[in-house]
Amino acid sequence: MSFLQRVQTGLFRHSARADGRGPLSDFWYQPIGGYSSSGVRVTDQSARTIAAFWQGCRLISQGIGGLSCHLYERLDRDRRQRVTGSTPVGNLAYRLRWQPNQIQTAFGFWGLAAMCTQVRGMFVAEKEPGPFTGGSDNLVPIHPDLVTRKRLPNGTLRYDVRDGGATRHLSPDDVFVIDGATDWDGVTPMALILSAAQSLGTTIAADRYAGRFFKSGTANALAVISKDELGPEGIQNLHASVTKYISGLENAFGVLPLEGDVDIKTIGVSPHDAQLILARQFGVEDVARWLNIPLHMLRFSNAGTGSYASLEVFSAEFVTYTLRPIAIAIEQAIQRDLLIDPLDDRDYGDPRRDRYFAEFNMDALMRGDLTSRYNAYRTGIMSGFLRRNEARVKENLDPADGLDEFLTPLNMNDGAPSNQFIDPARSRTSGDGPTYERYRAAVLAAEAAGRIVRKERAAVEKLAKQYADDPDEWEQGLRAFYADHAGFISETLRVPYDTAREYCGRQGCTLLKAGVSALDALDFRATEDLAVLALSGGSWADAA
Repeated sequence: MSFLQRVQTGLFRHSARADGRGPLSDFWYQPIGGYSSSGVRVTDQSARTIAAFWQGCRLISQGIGGLSCHLYERLDRDRRQRVTGSTPVGNLAYRLRWQPNQIQTAFGFWGLAAMCTQVRGMFVAEKEPGPFTGGSDNLVPIHPDLVTRKRLPNGTLRYDVRDGGATRHLSPDDVFVIDGATDWDGVTPMALILSAAQSLGTTIAADRYAGRFFKSGTANALAVISKDELGPEGIQNLHASVTKYISGLENAFGVLPLEGDVDIKTIGVSPHDAQLILARQFGVEDVARWLNIPLHMLRFSNAGTGSYASLEVFSAEFVTYTLRPIAIAIEQAIQRDLLIDPLDDRDYGDPRRDRYFAEFNMDALMRGDLTSRYNAYRTGIMSGFLRRNEARVKENLDPADGLDEFLTPLNMNDGAPSNQFIDPARSRTSGDGPTYERYRAAVLAAEAAGRIVRKERAAVEKLAKQYADDPDEWEQGLRAFYADHAGFISETLRVPYDTAREYCGRQGCTLLKAGVSALDALDFRATEDLAVLALSGGSWADAA
């Protein structure tokens, strides 16, 4: 009897089974996997040795883990606010946002949940009660190999968790479960690692073949055919000599001297004939299909031929079609397992079951480049549905005084014939409000200011392209342009030349310091500044 058997039947006799399976047997923990026709058994561990599969899992894990999960309270049909404070719901909000359990941060917890949901079809965490919420102070993940979900005769679900030599039975109230794909019964998780075993096994086999090829230092096995009778000892000596001279990278190009009348032939198929490189490339494409990830995000060399615009669209598709479904599954699992039961009428007296809800903030993943974001802000602000301070907050800037009011498009005011905009706070006068004549003057000023800004932008962009590699010429070109531009502003807006030159100097200095990328930020304010300057008679003090 081996030592392991003596331990199982001796010290742990009370927990050993009649069939000999004890607590130290791998019966209690057998990783789920499947065999492919290549003979390779595919498990979570072996699949992660594929570089593309690991990269895909990392993208999904870090993509979801990097999102902020916030808990909101619905105030009415269209209004909500984030939940904070030391109440049971506030503590749950903190757990979801920062630390679901005592060990993991939210980044690690949600990243693990996303990867399990995508690869294994289900993520299970046990609720550990505590003094705050009573039922979900800690969410402790359970390895998916140790969990079996069953439907009982009464229709409810039960989760059997193997814990050493025992099995614990957990009810749905005891666990937090995120479901991915399931089998036709809606209960059995559909593990991707099993469905993809065939193609992933082929990819692993190709990687192993490549490794053995480089290890042996030869493309094929060699057959040394001797016309003389060598005998057992001669065959052994010949085999040792061949192995010594051609096996391993250090002997890859050795020269083997042979005596006697012998022929050397190769046996097998070379990596080139077996299309090993193409097979490994196809494996990367297969992983992209299984994980639903754009090919260029797996660092696939042949996927880098697309334009910048197409790659940007593919990245947006990754957020929309890969990460967003996982985020929705998590949000709905939070609603079912963590919110509905503890927040019933007895606790809060609110008949609405969706008073609280969780949501992942995906704005950071959908942010475009600087130009696209500023254009979007400009559209929102000029259309009157976005405050300027809201745009500043989205760019991680502190709110500024006087920017909390909505700008009102003039075509939304009675009698206004233009679609330009003006800040009501700046156009408002004493008395009973602006008249039609004042609005008409504001419209004309805004249109003139718009023409000036468009001309300025076109000229600056032309100079930037012309002198992209010459900073000195770029500076001289700007100075020359703004010297002439000041006269154009003075004549168009009927303002003093010194006032126009002050505006041009401010614009030129900003462009010299920040470069042409500052144009978007300058345009954001320039039209309004020039329009108000014209209405104020050319005085910056009156315009402010």
